Amino acid sequence: MRPALGDVTVIASEAKQSRGHGRRLWIASLRSQRRQAATRGASRWLAAAFAFLAFVACLRVSSARAEELVPEPDGFKQGDYRSLVPETVQGARAIDTSEAKAVFDAGGAIFVDVLPQSPRPPNLPAETIFREKPRNDIPGSTWLPDTGYGELAPVTEAWFRQNMARLTGDDKTKPVVIYCLADCWMSYNASRRLASWGYSTILWYRDGTTAWEKAGYPVEDRKPVPRPQ
Repeated sequence: MRPALGDVTVIASEAKQSRGHGRRLWIASLRSQRRQAATRGASRWLAAAFAFLAFVACLRVSSARAEELVPEPDGFKQGDYRSLVPETVQGARAIDTSEAKAVFDAGGAIFVDVLPQSPRPPNLPAETIFREKPRNDIPGSTWLPDTGYGELAPVTEAWFRQNMARLTGDDKTKPVVIYCLADCWMSYNASRRLASWGYSTILWYRDGTTAWEKAGYPVEDRKPVPRPQ
């Protein structure tokens, strides 16, 4: 039995709707697949970008670390005294700020500041008032300026020896903390010089008052021990 004309029309309309619905489902599925592919691509790109940034960061850390690993010279450092310093010093032990504070709190050690002192300019008119830059260092320290150069004049070397003998009571086993500022070869040279003179308990505070003040520890105004003329 043939379907009536009205039934044919209904069947055709339903088939058309079914095809349209199927097409919409196919388009929606295609769009979803594209979005998923784009998301996967973006994720892969982000992962690659993060990996690259991590690689660059590692290179920077390695480079900075390599810069810090400064080798010790064969003798005393000559010139360029404000630059990166080694992590060790021959004949002495390098200490950090926490160790320096522990030694300070324990008492009994001699703290010696070897930061150079700026002299009065030789061409400065006599009537001009010369104001020295104030020096704040670790409480109880003795400031022996200009004793950390690579070479010392005989009179300066004798003065350094005499003051160290006075401070230690001629006991070369007494703990002595030598410091100036961070990245300052003056304290390195002074530590190594004392070790060469037979002092056996030299503690080199390599970061000096730069790190001491940064840690919030106390400082006090210091005047240098008068130098020989």
